[in-house]
Amino acid sequence: VSFKSASELSFSAKEGERWRVYTYHTDTQSVTAESPEWAFIQFTPDRDNTLWLSADHTLYYSAQQIKADIPGTPSAILLNGRQWNLRKQDSLWYWYDREGPGQIKRFHAQNGSIESLAESGVGHFDVQGRSLLFINSSESQSNLFRTISQN
Repeated sequence: VSFKSASELSFSAKEGERWRVYTYHTDTQSVTAESPEWAFIQFTPDRDNTLWLSADHTLYYSAQQIKADIPGTPSAILLNGRQWNLRKQDSLWYWYDREGPGQIKRFHAQNGSIESLAESGVGHFDVQGRSLLFINSSESQSNLFRTISQN
């Protein structure tokens, strides 16, 4: 689920073997279908950071739907269950890599470098401003969250 606007919620629902994006309009309490081309959309307040995943698993970003080229991120890692496993912030891309110890990685589109930012056994994270929020450990009764500043 993501907020398309202050009065619109976007979500994906499975139709047969395919996923499709729908928008719920809170003001009219109605639902409309987005183009069948899109399986998942993550809207953001900054439309340049909006992510689009097509039905054929091609990744796009921004309101102009520009095809993304991120090395080392096969489409299989773009989603963690039914949640996005990818965040975009300007020219920086973040994702959780399940391989090995589990790491949150950052790709710099300007210079093509990929770096590991933090280890985490749980793949839920978020990026706000210059802060990375992630789960440091997961116990059966609680989650401990940690925030680190990015330089």
